[in-house]
Amino acid sequence: MGGRWGTGVTRLTFYNTPATASFGALLGLFEADQMRQLERLDEAQVRQLLIQSLESIFGAHAAKPTQIILQRWDVEEFSRGGPVAYASTGVLTDYGTSLREPAGGIHFAGTESPPYWTGYMDGAIRSVERVVVVLEGL
Repeated sequence: MGGRWGTGVTRLTFYNTPATASFGALLGLFEADQMRQLERLDEAQVRQLLIQSLESIFGAHAAKPTQIILQRWDVEEFSRGGPVAYASTGVLTDYGTSLREPAGGIHFAGTESPPYWTGYMDGAIRSVERVVVVLEGL
């Protein structure tokens, strides 16, 4: 089961429960303009707004989450502002394939080197699978 909502304090909210249904999980993303507004609030205030938003979408049972994890991408040392890196227009089209080319015996696999889903975990897994196939053929 899966789902996505585009309303509430998070611009995107995903139903992200694993297939085993061993726990329920929602993933919500605050986008740039929303985050700028929320920066003025402390973490408790942001949590309260998030809970109110989830309750309006999912009902009263969403008002008592077992855990909330807030990831502040804007203060994260390496990405500095987002869950994925953005390249300028044309960079991946013109140079993306070079990210997949080995340098001597070194093969690159990561979020920046898949043919699609660049920047996301899905893309990183696809990159690893690609490199494994290449290495198995050596």
